[in-house]
Amino acid sequence: MSNYGKDWTRFLDEEGEDAWKYDFRFEAEGWARDKSEAIKEAVSKFVSITDDDISRTIEYKASGIGFDPDDSNCTCDLSRSIYEAIWKDLFRSMQNENETPTLKGVPKEFIKQWHNLGLGVSSDTMHTFKTTYNQALIIYAMKITEMGEKEFSEKYFRKFESRNGQQWWGWNYDAIRQDIPNLEESVHSNKLLRKFAGLSQTIGSFALIPRKIQLKNSEGVALCPRPYFQSRGISKHLKDYWDLSLDALKTTLRLMSQEFGDALFKGYVDMFQLKEYYVDENYNVINLFTRKTKPESPFPWSCDELDEYLENVNTKIEARGKGLITLLHEERNRVHDTIELK
Repeated sequence: MSNYGKDWTRFLDEEGEDAWKYDFRFEAEGWARDKSEAIKEAVSKFVSITDDDISRTIEYKASGIGFDPDDSNCTCDLSRSIYEAIWKDLFRSMQNENETPTLKGVPKEFIKQWHNLGLGVSSDTMHTFKTTYNQALIIYAMKITEMGEKEFSEKYFRKFESRNGQQWWGWNYDAIRQDIPNLEESVHSNKLLRKFAGLSQTIGSFALIPRKIQLKNSEGVALCPRPYFQSRGISKHLKDYWDLSLDALKTTLRLMSQEFGDALFKGYVDMFQLKEYYVDENYNVINLFTRKTKPESPFPWSCDELDEYLENVNTKIEARGKGLITLLHEERNRVHDTIELK
């Protein structure tokens, strides 16, 4: 696999029609060149897995190396260079209020209100594989053991304690795996899940987000423990699910500004190529699956709900990824034409 760094034009040339499929975790190899031997070895373990997307994803998460394919911590030059190529001055102006956007169709009022609310901008992965993978383990385990949720929870949901005395409740995955030896084999047989593992760190799954915001519900109650959009991953109400996160953003912007909240949400959705995939024509957020089993839970709780989610999210990541790659080609052609004119 190539390491493209900031060279997004070479990325387009070498990946060709499959650019939307490119797993940005492979960029870790270039990032690790000046890192310790331990980090290089950890990177080598997951980038060498090219025929099993789930295993590569699990190995990447276990590495804990600090590399983030979506560049949320400024470690992936390729994804950042693509953001800057597609969104150009808009990306910079949303970070710095002294910049004036020149991107066609971007109203200056949008940037003004964005800065008035102190939102800033960062990057994030819309669809996190590990969250849904862990839930798939629970769904399949209950199916294999034929236990109801109550019985299964009583046996495997317990209190944990860290070395410094911090306590939390969670699933005892080690005990579950021990009692059900064929669990992972069953989960990994899900073709939709395998596809999701490969797509979750492609360009279609990346988004620019407001950095500083306390997501709330319609009653004004905070949904996340920290005033950052990325803390949605540790919110019991959202758990990184993009449909719930996007709906919470819409509600929060309304609470922050009755005058401009709806306009800001519409502008955000339009500018970052989210409209066709995540909201309808009236800018109502589209659910990624129907939460029938436990409507109050962000997770799927049945095989049908899991597969509905995976089918929808795979389709959206692929379609949006292809759209973003088309925008990249258009930007390269525009730059080429500008150079020719000079």
